Amino acid sequence: MATHSRPASQNSNRDPAVGSILQETDQSAPLGVQGASLESIQRLIILLTGQVASLAQQLRDRDQEFQDLRAMVEETNQIVTRAPATPEKATAGKDVHQTPRPFTLFDNPSSSLAAAAAINPPGTTQRALPHFALPANPIKPPPSSHSAVSSRRTSRSPSPNRASTAPALGALTKVKVKAPEPYKGGIGADAKQWLARMMGWLTISGSQFASNKDIIMFLLINMEGTAAAWALPHIALIGEKRAVIKTPDDFQREFRKAFDDPDATAAAERKITKLIQTTTAAAYTAEFRTLQLEIDWNENALRAQYQRGLNWQVRTQMAMMTPQPASLEAFMEAAVRIDNQPLKILLYP
Repeated sequence: MATHSRPASQNSNRDPAVGSILQETDQSAPLGVQGASLESIQRLIILLTGQVASLAQQLRDRDQEFQDLRAMVEETNQIVTRAPATPEKATAGKDVHQTPRPFTLFDNPSSSLAAAAAINPPGTTQRALPHFALPANPIKPPPSSHSAVSSRRTSRSPSPNRASTAPALGALTKVKVKAPEPYKGGIGADAKQWLARMMGWLTISGSQFASNKDIIMFLLINMEGTAAAWALPHIALIGEKRAVIKTPDDFQREFRKAFDDPDATAAAERKITKLIQTTTAAAYTAEFRTLQLEIDWNENALRAQYQRGLNWQVRTQMAMMTPQPASLEAFMEAAVRIDNQPLKILLYP
């Protein structure tokens, strides 16, 4: 009896359960196809349906694995090439997060540093380098204690009742000096001293006067006694053409004419020739210098007179100095230094 032959490949790939059902069907083949067992056909259909469902599930699993592998390859490629991109959305049920955007120097990933730094030809607009990628909402650092204190200080508004005592930047602070007492008259040294103090005060505080007329008025009314009697006619002539005193220099000239001692030089010469050291060399030197300004002697004459007025012990030690002081000022300093020696024994007359 002839039997049906099947290829080996078909027999090898056939499911065992399906093969047994087909074998049963072959055994009933001589009776005819119509005589095949209905139960065997139903079981065969059920088995084939299960096989189809299993193959479909395997295909879906393979497709999902392929999609995951593809997303992994694209993400790796993006990291290597530093080109930001978002992977394709995966199938439902698989949570795939967006790929983080890597740092790039240029806004356009396709542009290069050479293209951005290229020098444009004349007449064209120079293209600037793109900005670095920064977050849309920059995070502010927490304020430090120093900055918080500084902000509180700057935010405080100055009190209207408390003015600043610090001088303005660049402004010069004016020194307030009291004006000399009114001059009451007198001839000689008193007049010279008052005039010197008043001219010094005008040098410091003269800016408060608007004109020379105001300065002259202040000088003339700042007198009493016999000096006020001299100033009265000059006050009446202020502002007129026949006025003699119009400037501070005119005032000094007229004041000296009225109150200087015409014999002051002779009087100073008489005083300096009679001056001797009775206490210390420092006191003697100070008085000698005052009289020195009122006479017109040369340095050799002044030095000889100064040496004659010294105490004999100081004068003796000065004579033994080698070398001798070269100037009058050095001679005075040496005399004071010798007189101030702690082991000296001086007998003042």
